Amino acid sequence: MQWVLAGRKRRDSPIQELMAEHGVSRNYFARLLAKLSTTGSVANRPRRRGRPKHRWDHWGPLIARAIQARRRQRRAAPVSHIRKQLASWEPEATLPSAEQIRRWMIEHGLHTVRVRVEADHGERRRMHEA
Repeated sequence: MQWVLAGRKRRDSPIQELMAEHGVSRNYFARLLAKLSTTGSVANRPRRRGRPKHRWDHWGPLIARAIQARRRQRRAAPVSHIRKQLASWEPEATLPSAEQIRRWMIEHGLHTVRVRVEADHGERRRMHEA
């Protein structure tokens, strides 16, 4: 830090020695300095909230219900549609992210298959339980 405050003279740079000593890339020190200047410390912030934990015993049956509703219509049930359906059923709730829903579907054997639909004369995707 003293080298930075002194004006970053290239000939006085300790970066090459620090890279060799700690086995890190050159960019590591720039990120570390940016973190130090924004937060005042290089320590991780333990109070960072992140995404909330979801109760899958609550959301799982709702996701399955949304998929079944689309199946009855013989239409695809993409994750974006499932999220919209969940939002309409529970407008005040914090929804699981699209990635979390996708992972839940994979864990529970739900995947997308191609189905030929005669009336449309084309291929359509729909959700199917394995």
